Amino acid sequence: MDSRLLRRAGIAMLLCLYFATLLYSGEVSGQTPSIEVRVPEESIDNIKPLLAKMQARLAALEGDSGRPYPTARLKLLQMQSLSKPRLFGESEASRLRRIVRIARDLEEEFKLIAEGKDPLAGRTGLIEGAYISPVDGSVQPYRLYIPSCYGGKADPGAEKIPLIIRYHGYNPSYDRTSWIDIGRWMARDLEETRVAMLMPFGRSNTDFLGVGELDVRDAIEAVAEYYHIDRNRLYLFGYSMGGSGVWTTLVHYPDIFAAAYIRSGRTDYYYCHERKREDLPAYLRLLIDTDNPIDLMENLRKVPLKLHHPTGDTVVKPGHTSGMVSRLNKLGRAHNHGIPAPLEVTMPVGGSHWDMSTNEEYQNIYQWMLKYELESNPKEIELTTFTPKYGKRAWLQIEMLKDWGKRAYIKAKFDSESNKVLIETIDNISVLAIEPFKLPMEGIGMVENPSLQMPEGFSITQVEDTGKLVLYQVISGEGMPQPLPILRKTPKLCGPVKEAFNAPFMLVKGTIGSEEEKADLASKCERFKKEWLLFAKGEARVKDDTALTEEDIEAYNLVCFGTPTTNAFLAMVCQEIPYRFIPGGYGVGEAEVHSNNEDELGFLACYPNPKANSRLLVIADGLYYGDFLGINHKWDLVPDYIIFNNEKGLEGTNSAVLAGFFDSAWQFDKSLLYKSATK
Repeated sequence: MDSRLLRRAGIAMLLCLYFATLLYSGEVSGQTPSIEVRVPEESIDNIKPLLAKMQARLAALEGDSGRPYPTARLKLLQMQSLSKPRLFGESEASRLRRIVRIARDLEEEFKLIAEGKDPLAGRTGLIEGAYISPVDGSVQPYRLYIPSCYGGKADPGAEKIPLIIRYHGYNPSYDRTSWIDIGRWMARDLEETRVAMLMPFGRSNTDFLGVGELDVRDAIEAVAEYYHIDRNRLYLFGYSMGGSGVWTTLVHYPDIFAAAYIRSGRTDYYYCHERKREDLPAYLRLLIDTDNPIDLMENLRKVPLKLHHPTGDTVVKPGHTSGMVSRLNKLGRAHNHGIPAPLEVTMPVGGSHWDMSTNEEYQNIYQWMLKYELESNPKEIELTTFTPKYGKRAWLQIEMLKDWGKRAYIKAKFDSESNKVLIETIDNISVLAIEPFKLPMEGIGMVENPSLQMPEGFSITQVEDTGKLVLYQVISGEGMPQPLPILRKTPKLCGPVKEAFNAPFMLVKGTIGSEEEKADLASKCERFKKEWLLFAKGEARVKDDTALTEEDIEAYNLVCFGTPTTNAFLAMVCQEIPYRFIPGGYGVGEAEVHSNNEDELGFLACYPNPKANSRLLVIADGLYYGDFLGINHKWDLVPDYIIFNNEKGLEGTNSAVLAGFFDSAWQFDKSLLYKSATK
């Protein structure tokens, strides 16, 4: 018998032994029987009955407990992935061995669940974890290492754990069941340094933006459910795509991380793509600048940074790092815990993008990070943003922009002796908010009713007190207080279209048109679902328009395919939204676009849902958007609304015929409108 047949026979024997164990293992805790399955041959095809039975058993366990078990779902996903044919990679024999190992682990997890135990509780060492994303209900993985010296949440006296969040680089083959792991040598260094490491999946290759950025926050919270994570000692670490993601995360959330190490990360979209800002229309510049680190660098002045970028890097040009460093040095470093935040830069001559650190360098990086602790409630705050979504830092929040499309900036300081918030500089802010309970009070006590002092030329009036937040309207010059608009762009409801996919959402398929129209909308809905799986590695929820419930409308951002004549939900709300569906075209505000052929135009837009003002409504009709774009970041350059044709436009988008944003009160604003000169 040749070696291949011997190997296959060995695998068959291993499978038989394993499944015999399952067959005769009796009951777990006298309740849930083990899975009975017979595999007479060693073929992958014979794994399918096992998968079906394990899936049914997990469903029964979840039904009994009323809660999901993410790690068990992830193991099933891994087994399903390994059971499918692969063009490249592992042999069938290797895949079978891995399926057996995962099945054994899953059987152990089922036993713990049936005994009322949590499979992750109190574990240390290398951990493959998962959580259920509220965005699309999908299971999302993370890798974790917890040093053996730490305990879990079950031990209330356990020492708090410092946590490094490490962002991985770009790899087109990554999926939820096969991506980079925390290596054993890295685990040894973490053990010796007494620091934990979380490696979020980040929805694969999202640059840790959008739903990838959200994945990081969700993964941190998933880990914090089991361990005493030290919120003042969270650190970011990223290389290549991960380094770019660290830059963006820091400028978006400057009040969460104590320090960061960045290796070969992008800092400037325009430099990366060799674009001149003035060559792009204002609506595209705003979408880019919102996530462009170099345009938000003031947010970095208090963050300790350690940067590494070889001068011979041809993948990510070293000018990204040197340009940011030059700008930061001119800006100056702010004080963190009374000392200037360090900015350490290493740019070795030569080298390449693929140069890796040694074990000793990694240990030095970990030890460098641990020297710093977050100033969680600082006396001084500096913050800049293009959207209220990223307008929060510690006890201060930019609640509403004055002029949408322009950058907002504020610099403030709290004087505990006078119980006063001093606003030193303020620009383009209509409403700001203070969280009094987070103000840095000296000694023991709580700040009550702090007063605000504005710079010359500004005044302020309190307009709302939610109990947690106190909202103030900013008044410039001789202006008078005005009633706040009921509908306004807030941190949780500000658009543009892509923000609908960064919260729980549902695709709504139009079904009230002709058979041809119904088939067209069903096809587009299915295409979106497939693209979401490829991009975000998740399963988008889908419902017919006529099947929507009140609970769905309240719970989800709705992505409606069709028009009021083809989609029942749009027919219900069409009189309450600022869009018009006209023969051969579309209208927004006072602007309209017509075409002689309806198939020549596409429409993609968002607006607060009139039936649930805390949720976004997205409308997609006509041409399908994004034919010239890759699967990643397809919606990044879509504003609040766009009417487009089937030609390739700027930055690979569909060519915009008309595009723009609503103002901060969700009103049509002609100054925020772009219209092609050809139409």
